[in-house]
Amino acid sequence: MPGFPEPRDGRLVVRSAGQAGSPDLGREWVTTAGVCDTPPMLQIAAEQPGTGGVLVRLVLGVEKSTTFLVIRGSATAPGANVGVQMYTKLGSFAYQAQEGSVDISSLGSSVTGRFAVTLTEIASKAQVRFVGSFRDIPVTKLDPTLCAPLPPPTPPRLPTAPAGSSPSAQRRE
Repeated sequence: MPGFPEPRDGRLVVRSAGQAGSPDLGREWVTTAGVCDTPPMLQIAAEQPGTGGVLVRLVLGVEKSTTFLVIRGSATAPGANVGVQMYTKLGSFAYQAQEGSVDISSLGSSVTGRFAVTLTEIASKAQVRFVGSFRDIPVTKLDPTLCAPLPPPTPPRLPTAPAGSSPSAQRRE
């Protein structure tokens, strides 16, 4: 894992280490953070148009300043998901953390912490080590509509055949 970058107030600073020839994912962004009451969750988002962004989602437990392990899929408390989208000269790349952790050292009106994860690029399955640090990111309360869990997928509806057109009715004719 590469060493943690030096954090800067109000910003997320990230760096990467991958296989030879892999894109450099090192960036620094202005960052926002928001908290949800139901379900108890913290979202840390860093984005800059044209360069990409990072979303760190933490499912909060009783202890707010703790280590959150990365959980693939829907995280449970205390758990984390990390997603990354990068735009480079080579193209657009989407990554999802497969393992690692997010350490929150303080959480109140602002959040400070760092993370170290192994990312997998969605299309190529290439893996990259990715670390980030953030300090004194102001925390706001998120609109509850942004906090609600997604409903389960609705199964597709199959078309219904008109009355009297079932295969058994057609065989009788």
